[in-house]
Amino acid sequence: MNTLLAKQIQINSALYTFTIQQTNTETCYSLNNLNDGTFYMGTVYNQPLTVEYANKLAKDLEKNQSFFELFKERIVISYGFMTINLQKQQKQLVTKQNTNQTQIDSKLLKRLESLEQRVNNIEELELKVQQLNTRVNDLEGEIQTNSETFFQNMYSSEKSENVKVFYGSTSKDNTNWTVYSQNSHLKIAIDLSSCNFVTKPTILTSLGGINYHCSTMGSSSVYYATKDGFYVLVTRSNISPTKVKEWKWHLNWVAIGEVKQN
Repeated sequence: MNTLLAKQIQINSALYTFTIQQTNTETCYSLNNLNDGTFYMGTVYNQPLTVEYANKLAKDLEKNQSFFELFKERIVISYGFMTINLQKQQKQLVTKQNTNQTQIDSKLLKRLESLEQRVNNIEELELKVQQLNTRVNDLEGEIQTNSETFFQNMYSSEKSENVKVFYGSTSKDNTNWTVYSQNSHLKIAIDLSSCNFVTKPTILTSLGGINYHCSTMGSSSVYYATKDGFYVLVTRSNISPTKVKEWKWHLNWVAIGEVKQN
């Protein structure tokens, strides 16, 4: 497209850039108000101009306000010129962008505040967990230190110095379980002869393992207890020594009683 004319013209104290470009079939006009950004643009088909006529048209627009208004009116009616206030649209776009950015910043700020609050809550929980762990450790130490005295007090109101506490567990990998009743009852015998109890002690038991030990019955029931030992019968459907060995079943026990004096 060939530029036929490009010059600044003064119309009613407003400065415009007036441009005419054309090809063999169309002529493009543009008027850009440099004061307020108003922009007029349009195309006329099959009406080629000469440079002389283009310059005359620019002078007429600059000198004659009525001709300028008529020129715009005829262009709008005959050729469909569009009037676009670019400056106004640009301001609206900037305002919209600023508004959107403000909304985004506000959302990000709220999310940041929420995350900070969560971090604070986590730190508070971690502190409480540390305090609880410390308390648990203290209690475990107290229980460990006073366990023998505790059981002695339970066993005898006289607090005999000959009352002792013994405890142990059978092997997790090789407890000697025997069949008491096929597919439902297993028996384990615990030997207490090395404890040298004078009489039958008080006995506490529990069953440990990695599978299914929580679904049993009888693991805390002691049978045939004497000063030298006892039995426990564990009940559950479909059990065998081979299966419970895979499940690492084992018996934990505590025995409290009076022992022979040295």
